[in-house]
Amino acid sequence: MDTRDKLLYALLLLLAGTLLCYGWKVFWFLTDDAYIAFRYISNWDLGYGPVWNPPPFRPVEGYTNFLWISLLYAAWQLSGIAPPQLANYLSLVFALGAVYIASRILLQLPWTSVLFRHRMALLGLFLLGVTSNRTFLAWSSSGLETAMLSCFILAWTYDGICLTPSQRRWPLAISTSATLIYLTRPDGLLFIAATLIALFLAWRAGHFPIQHLIQALPLLAAPIHLVWRKSFYGEWLPNTYYAKAVAIWPESGIRYALSFALEYALWTWGALAIYVLWAKRDTLWRFFTVPYSPAKLIPPLTTLTLLGHATYYTFVFGGDHFEYRIYVHLVPLVYLSFIWLLNVLESKPKQALTLLTLSILLSWPIP
Repeated sequence: MDTRDKLLYALLLLLAGTLLCYGWKVFWFLTDDAYIAFRYISNWDLGYGPVWNPPPFRPVEGYTNFLWISLLYAAWQLSGIAPPQLANYLSLVFALGAVYIASRILLQLPWTSVLFRHRMALLGLFLLGVTSNRTFLAWSSSGLETAMLSCFILAWTYDGICLTPSQRRWPLAISTSATLIYLTRPDGLLFIAATLIALFLAWRAGHFPIQHLIQALPLLAAPIHLVWRKSFYGEWLPNTYYAKAVAIWPESGIRYALSFALEYALWTWGALAIYVLWAKRDTLWRFFTVPYSPAKLIPPLTTLTLLGHATYYTFVFGGDHFEYRIYVHLVPLVYLSFIWLLNVLESKPKQALTLLTLSILLSWPIP
């Protein structure tokens, strides 16, 4: 970027950050589930460790956000500020980080030469769409780990799509972000598995020698944590998993997903995607006939992992008790893919700006 674009980028981020802070204040809340984490942290502070009840009761893992309670505990010890007063400020920091990472992904999309000259205007609309989204704003507080998880998932997406395996620190970046996702939520095991596959594909493509895999050492935190969980709580998974995952519940998940799509006008994204698949069917076919390279599979692997994660929560768990909490990270990703589709379609600037603006405006009335 030249100096003018850098200044404009900084200004857009400042405006987006201001809108996010305002929305954070408007929708500020502490959900009751946050107090589950606070109780574990309180007993930890009293010297009993992360337990619901102190001895003689046996430890039970009634939380699903190990890294979040660890962060709040450490911050409490260092600052003296108790978790109920601190949690939402930390959530805001992660929400701001998620917006920044998403903006970096947008700038590194494969732009057409025509739309590239208007990328700052599209970036401005993108930031408006994200920071005016009720779900994204509401879960920038709550006292839960939602904003932190979204930030880490977007960081992992950036590593998988925007960085190339030939970059020296790529193994460290993607391994660290995957590990942070897992330590935040147990379903992060999916991202750990996808990262191992990505590392294997990059190694097979000859992008780094085997000794560089030492950068993947952060992934060892996952098995270490699993062993600790089994030794401390006596189970391989949190107690809440056994309480909630009693049966597949797709009918509830379908209603949950369709409600999300209706409220935020995601049918506009669906219509655009279908049109692009039809209009560019010959180009897409040629994509599957290009010479095979393992490294080229990493961006599609990243996309499939994100889709798999959303599909699992939608069709197996049947959505979520809270309003669209499991879809928070999808809000910026939907707008990013919308702009990517406009590039694939080789839209003219006026057409692209109009379609994105219309999609954002239609997402406002129903929520």
